[in-house]
Amino acid sequence: MRIIQTIIIIASLMLFGCKERINTKQKLIKQEIINIDTLNSKKNNSISVRTYQNKKKDYIYNKKIDFNSIKYKKYNLNLKGAKEWYCDKNYLRFLPVLTKDNINLILVPQDCGDFNYRYYLLVIFENTIVSNLYVEGEWYEPGVSKEEYNEITSFSIDSSYNIIVKKDIHEENTDNTDNTVINEYKISSIGQLEKLKR
Repeated sequence: MRIIQTIIIIASLMLFGCKERINTKQKLIKQEIINIDTLNSKKNNSISVRTYQNKKKDYIYNKKIDFNSIKYKKYNLNLKGAKEWYCDKNYLRFLPVLTKDNINLILVPQDCGDFNYRYYLLVIFENTIVSNLYVEGEWYEPGVSKEEYNEITSFSIDSSYNIIVKKDIHEENTDNTDNTVINEYKISSIGQLEKLKR
């Protein structure tokens, strides 16, 4: 009888010892998984934060014009170079954008041609239009449907007064159906636009 008790005790110890080892291994494996998951989530968070910080910009202008309902102002001052921007009117229609030091930025519609939605940014210094840049609108090849090929241009101005012009190009019959071109410009102290290298 004693032998049977001894065998039962030894078997129980072995069984419980094995279970304890299995439980310990499972805990270790779970802990490793948690540590790897925690590490991965920390890596992902730090990467996304860095990416966000690098791409984050503060914009002082970042709008899209609703050309169907916009109310334009009339430029009443004698502005040098304004006549070429009248676009079938006897005056300059414009939207004020911002003023920096002695430089004024305005948007003028160029809706007298094939397209209703085209805006140029004019840079005015000492009552003269010094620079201009196509910054917002839609363009497509006349005679070709918009679905086959079109370009949509938009712009923003960051807190350093740099002008960022983004052109989204959609071309249906190519492998690369969508393409985006981004250019950035700096305004000089006399109102000249200088293209920045990206």
